Amino acid sequence: QFESPERSPSLSRQPARPPRPSPGTRPICPPSPGHVDTSLPLEKQVWYHGPIGRAGAETLLALCREGSFLVRDCETSPEDYSLSLRSSHGFVHVKLTRTREQHFVLGRAGAAFPSVPEAVRHYTARALPVRGARHLSLLYPVAAQPP
Repeated sequence: QFESPERSPSLSRQPARPPRPSPGTRPICPPSPGHVDTSLPLEKQVWYHGPIGRAGAETLLALCREGSFLVRDCETSPEDYSLSLRSSHGFVHVKLTRTREQHFVLGRAGAAFPSVPEAVRHYTARALPVRGARHLSLLYPVAAQPP
């Protein structure tokens, strides 16, 4: 499933429009890039969505612009995570795999990082080493909505 990132073309023909938030609510997609505080654990990061699936991630990202991203629990490997990203062609989902040394690697070609927040921070300033998203970095964190 994660051999190469899959792009879902379902929205590739229509440009993404940012959502219009209801009065008194915080927008899902911020208008400007976010800062990653690596001192916070993954569970406290605004862009960590926990156990939402691929379809749920795509529903949220459909409302956002290219470079928007979120991290979620991996549906196929409980010890891993998935990075879901909005590209100009649709969506890209890439596994953040845990190594034997308890580090995390994005896809197959990425460097190893001691935590998911450190991997995300790294790719906010550098292009992703992922086919279908090599021109992108993680620009716009999609905030999880409070329950």
